[in-house]
Amino acid sequence: PTRESLSLLRTQKDCLIKWSFLQKRVRLYITFNPHIMNPFSLEGKNILITGASSGIGRQCAITCSKMGARIILISRREEKLIESVKLLDNSNNLIYPIDINNFSEIEPVISDAVGKIGPINGFIHSAGLELIMPLSVTKPEHYQQLFATNVIAGFEFARILSRRKYCAGEGGSFVFIASVR
Repeated sequence: PTRESLSLLRTQKDCLIKWSFLQKRVRLYITFNPHIMNPFSLEGKNILITGASSGIGRQCAITCSKMGARIILISRREEKLIESVKLLDNSNNLIYPIDINNFSEIEPVISDAVGKIGPINGFIHSAGLELIMPLSVTKPEHYQQLFATNVIAGFEFARILSRRKYCAGEGGSFVFIASVR
């Protein structure tokens, strides 16, 4: 190695040491300074999730709970909702075993939840059905049931949640998720 390359290596090593020190210092500062806000925190937020008894909906509930949110879990199967709520980090969560295709039940559930834990900050519509049958035997009733759950119920939740009395003052976020095997 030449004198120049040793000098360059020494400079690079010094920079790495300084950068490494800087990374540790910044990381410690962020970790221990309570005045810096975590941009991914859901602390103090209320999130309503349909389809929360299994699959993507359940995982969304778990993840949002780990980020500090109170979760309102909605699904048809009460026993599965109870299993899901046991997986959450905090204990101030609510479960509502309803069929979201009974549109008249949606607003009373939202009203009850808001009365218990406060306005809603976010909504995740993860409830969904899939239709696995040959196209030649499907009927309009099959599509109606599919769209009622996957689309219309989600829109109905969003429509009701967007009302001032249910939505948090700073607004909220709506997420619609679909998955097909």
